[in-house]
Amino acid sequence: MAEQAAAGSLVDLTNGATLYYNPAGIGPTPLTWQKPDGTKVAFPAKWNPVGLTQTAEIAHHIFFTEEA
Repeated sequence: MAEQAAAGSLVDLTNGATLYYNPAGIGPTPLTWQKPDGTKVAFPAKWNPVGLTQTAEIAHHIFFTEEA
């Protein structure tokens, strides 16, 4: 995997994500995020969900891209 990264051929499993978090690890928050399957999960209270697009979910971490 390190060789692929060094060679620039490592596949981006996050689909270009620039942000990520684990809903179970953020503690109490008044905000929620609705995943593509309709499930609602905790969302970071200091983040603005407007302009975010979910790109992947890997091992309980949700990955996003931001609108420019």
